[in-house]
Amino acid sequence: MEFKPKRTRSRGGCSSCKGLKIKCDESKPSCSYCISTRRTCFYPILKPLKKDIKAAKQKETSPPIIEVYGNKDTSTHVDELTRELVLTQSTTILGISKFELRLLRFFDQGCLHLFSFGVNDTVHNTWKYKVPYLFMESELVRKSIFSLSAMALLTAIDLDMIQGVDASQDEKSLMNIYNLNLEDKHSIFSKNIEYFAQVIDLKKRMIGVSSNEPDFQDPKVAKELMVASILIFVYLGVHPHRLIPLIDFTKETTDFVQITKGIRSTVVNCLPTLAKTDLRGIVEYGMPSVSEIPTFKQCTYPVIVDLKQGLEKLNEDEISSTNTEVISALTDAIYSLIVALYRCNISKHPIPIYRYLLSITDDFRDLLYKKHPYALRILFVYACLSLVSKFSFYGDKNLLRDYVLWYKDYLENFSYEMDHYFFELVVNKRFTSVEFGIIHEFDPKIEYQKLA
Repeated sequence: MEFKPKRTRSRGGCSSCKGLKIKCDESKPSCSYCISTRRTCFYPILKPLKKDIKAAKQKETSPPIIEVYGNKDTSTHVDELTRELVLTQSTTILGISKFELRLLRFFDQGCLHLFSFGVNDTVHNTWKYKVPYLFMESELVRKSIFSLSAMALLTAIDLDMIQGVDASQDEKSLMNIYNLNLEDKHSIFSKNIEYFAQVIDLKKRMIGVSSNEPDFQDPKVAKELMVASILIFVYLGVHPHRLIPLIDFTKETTDFVQITKGIRSTVVNCLPTLAKTDLRGIVEYGMPSVSEIPTFKQCTYPVIVDLKQGLEKLNEDEISSTNTEVISALTDAIYSLIVALYRCNISKHPIPIYRYLLSITDDFRDLLYKKHPYALRILFVYACLSLVSKFSFYGDKNLLRDYVLWYKDYLENFSYEMDHYFFELVVNKRFTSVEFGIIHEFDPKIEYQKLA
C-alpha cells in the first residue's frame, strides 16, 4: 500500500480570506484575493502548534523592542482558559446572540492584528488574553468589540464570494452576516451602526454628560474607557462608509479631528491608573526621552525637511506678531510628526502615525478650521502617510482619501513638488508598501520614480 503523508491545513491565510472561509495563496505583503478586490491584506499572529511549543520554550526569546512600564505581560494558563471560555461558552451563559458570538470570534481571529501589526507580543497578548476579562464585565467593551468586528467583517465580505460560502451548518446565525441590505434592520450594516450608536450612548453615560465626572482613579473605569476609546478611534478611522469626515470646516457635524480631541482627553485621564493594571500592555510605548528624538532643527527625515523648508518660506513672506504665534503652532505640529515617525522607526509598525491627531494642539486645530493653507498641508501629509501605512480597509473608501481628494480640488494645483508625488502615490498608484521600520526615510518622489 502506498503511504500518503497526512495533509495539513495551512493556518497562515490572511484575515479577509479566513473571514470568508476561502483559500488564501498567502502571498506577501498582499494575497491575490486582496489585490484583486483592492483590500488591505493583514496576516494575524498565529498561536504556535502544540508540537512546536516545547521547542519554542527551549529557545531564548528576545525582549520586546520597547518595554512599557517595566515588565512584559505574558499570558498565563488562567488567561488562556478565560479566553477559551469566552469564545466557546454558550450564548445563553454569555448573554449574547449567536450572531454576536460570531462577531466575537471574528474579532479574536481577524482584528487583533490592528493593534500590534504582528510585531509586538505585549500588545497582542494583552488584547488576546486580558481584554476577555473586561468583555465579561463591561457592556461598553462588549458593544465596542461588536461594532468594530461587524465593520471589519463587513469589509471582508465580497458580494461575488457570498454564493461560495457554505452557511448550511448555522444558517440562522449566518443570515445576518451575509445580509448586506442597507434597508434591513437585521443586516450586518444596520447591526454595525446599531452597535456603534450603543457604544456612544454608553460612553456618554460613563464620562458624565451631567456634572458627574467619571472616577478615573477606578481601575475598572479607566480600563473600560481606554479600551472603548481605542476601538472607537480605529472604527471611525478606517470605516469604509465614512460615518464622519476627517474635518468639517463648518463645525456643523462631528468630525474625526474633534473626536480625537475627546479621545486624547480620555487617554490622558485614564493612563496613570491604567499603568497600574493588567491592561497596561495595550499602551505599547511611553514617550521617548527628548534626547533620543531628532530636534526640529536637526531632523533630516525627507518629509520633514520638505515641510520645514515650506515653513521657512512662509515665515519669510509673513512677518508679524500674529504670524509668530501661527509659526509656533505649525512648528509644534511638524515636531509631533517627527515624534510619530521616530516612534514608527523604533516600534516597526505604523500606529504612531495613525495616532498623530491625538497629539496636535488646540492652536493648530484652530488653524485647520480657519483653513490656514499650511495647516491644511500638514494635515494632507498626515493623511498621505497614514494611507501609505495602510490605515484603511478599502483603499478607495475612507475619510483620509476623501480629504486628500478635497485638498487637491481646493488647491487646484499643488504648490509643493512633494505633495504632487504624495497624491500620485496614494490616489493613482494606491501605494501601501512602505517599510515601517524605515518610514522616517520615506521620500514620496523616490518611491514614485521606482514605480514609474
